[in-house]
Amino acid sequence: DYDRSGFARKTFKARIELADTSYSQDIEYLVAQPVIKVTTGNAPTLYMNCGNTVNIEVPTLGTDYNPSFGSGGTAEIIKGDKPGKVTIIPKQRKVKVSVANGDTQIGVVDFDVKPIPRPRFVAKETNGKEVDMRNGVKRASLTGLRIVAEAEENFKQEVPKDAVYRIRTMDVIHARGTAPINRKTFTNENLELAAWRAQFRPGDQIVVDIKTVTRRTFKGEDEKVDIRSEIIRVPIQ
Repeated sequence: DYDRSGFARKTFKARIELADTSYSQDIEYLVAQPVIKVTTGNAPTLYMNCGNTVNIEVPTLGTDYNPSFGSGGTAEIIKGDKPGKVTIIPKQRKVKVSVANGDTQIGVVDFDVKPIPRPRFVAKETNGKEVDMRNGVKRASLTGLRIVAEAEENFKQEVPKDAVYRIRTMDVIHARGTAPINRKTFTNENLELAAWRAQFRPGDQIVVDIKTVTRRTFKGEDEKVDIRSEIIRVPIQ
């Protein structure tokens, strides 16, 4: 029986009994319709196993709003510093969040969950400048490279605490044509190549085969990233 403004008009009968008389009155009151309002930084889609900040509000309840939330095991929900502010860490592709106020169930909010976008792999010179992959690097100054995994821009803006990647292992080859001249496995992003510099010739390549990448999650854990075969070829001038 809610009207267009979201209220239902109700009454109850009050009665006062005295020794020699009684008083009765119909008391009118309004019931506010509990409409759930959801706002997120990346609404209405969440990222899998990421800390998605969500505000789940029921404006008509005003200061009486003291919510609790449940997900039936489809996500971990961490309450924030304000009523209705939560962090949702999805475990499945579909998440249902139940909303209650006190002992009263208000409703259920459905969220779609999308996979984390793959990072972009970038070769940089030791001064931090991105390598021009068409022209490559000069052999005289090539003492090292830095290979980094960068998050997709929207992903980085929406869940910045989940968008930090690290390359853990790479196989690196100094190649001339199809023949490998030097080979080494690196376990961090910085490639120390000074020992190979005397053997560099114009037309050679530094071939980087990225093997293992991790992502630091919202909870501070390292999650292995499922990557395809990622090969970077840096030409040597």
